[in-house]
Amino acid sequence: MTLLVNNIYILQVITILMPNFNREINILNLIKKLENKRVLIKYESTYPALSLLYNNFCLTFKNKNLVIICFSDTACRRLRESFESFSVKSPEIVGIVSKARFIKVGEKRCSPIGKNKCVEFDDALILRGKLNDVFSHLRKIVCELSEDDLLLLFGMHFIPSLYSIVGLRYMLSLFNSIPCDVTTVTLCQKDILKKDLFNIMERLYDVVVAIRKEKDTYFESGVYLIGVEQSILQDIEPVYEKYKVDINGKLIQV
Repeated sequence: MTLLVNNIYILQVITILMPNFNREINILNLIKKLENKRVLIKYESTYPALSLLYNNFCLTFKNKNLVIICFSDTACRRLRESFESFSVKSPEIVGIVSKARFIKVGEKRCSPIGKNKCVEFDDALILRGKLNDVFSHLRKIVCELSEDDLLLLFGMHFIPSLYSIVGLRYMLSLFNSIPCDVTTVTLCQKDILKKDLFNIMERLYDVVVAIRKEKDTYFESGVYLIGVEQSILQDIEPVYEKYKVDINGKLIQV
């Protein structure tokens, strides 16, 4: 009898600690609850992360004003290439992103919207220089945003990568300037930062969404675990689900 009780207790503990794959929750539907929150998408594979961003976050909040801040010309180019690729099969994404307000920290006055399209509006380009000057400009821009805006941050991982803890201090100053009700989303590859820096950066966000590649098997391949890894919100619990990317570049649950 004692052995049976002990075994039941062990099974209960394992059930609590294991990610829940069977719960009747769809991760993609949870995105609606992330309005006015700060979200970090931490990924191992870029493709499903971009699908989640374009086909889910952007479409869910399509009625908001899209504001994109991009750190570096390299990140800008990658953003342009991904946008052109995903927009081929989703005209709705084109309509949303083409109206975005775009701010870049870099050297080239080029926008990711359209092929090598040069832009001329006032705050399109912040010349890369001293961090204090760059972030002074960025703080002035973000402090004017509101709950009607969706803020996407690209290439921000370069800051702590290049400037370590000093870069994180400037990122903190930027986040302190973002109004509390602005929906903010950042993409960052899992292994691009040292663990201690990544752990600190995660504290800037309310929810961390993680994307992990499942090991391919003979019966199944191209499967990703997508879920809430960390959350400070009572109604958004840590949970993972399995997804694939279909021929249209959209995530489907498996």
